[in-house]
Amino acid sequence: MFFSPTQQSHGTYNRRDEFERFLKKIPADVLIVLDEAYFEYVDCAEYPTAGIIIRSSNLILLRTFSRFTGWRLRLGYGIARPEIITALHRVRRLSMSPPGTGAGLGALEDHEFTKRTRISIARNGARHRALRALKIPFLPSLGNF
Repeated sequence: MFFSPTQQSHGTYNRRDEFERFLKKIPADVLIVLDEAYFEYVDCAEYPTAGIIIRSSNLILLRTFSRFTGWRLRLGYGIARPEIITALHRVRRLSMSPPGTGAGLGALEDHEFTKRTRISIARNGARHRALRALKIPFLPSLGNF
């Protein structure tokens, strides 16, 4: 089953109420994997946050440092309830190296970089205005694309 954003959700994310309605329709024994590779770009009160994990035992959020940090290396992580993470550890084939782990922890602590990146991304509004002025159809984005 695929869940796609509506036009009301700007085509790039699902509002919290939409996602919560979706979660209620899924049986508890079905695992939901949510790709949040671009979640750092979103600055919107309607966007569902990782707090939704607390209420949903069958949800895994996948995230990456690669998109927001601009890294060329791939370093990702998942957020889920402890019992899901425990089960995944039993079958996983990949693990992070100590340098990769250090880079990820450093990225989480670099609040100044995050602030500068958010300011840069906010400039997308000018791109949106230019596209509208040229009457070029597009889906508004909260990201850097």
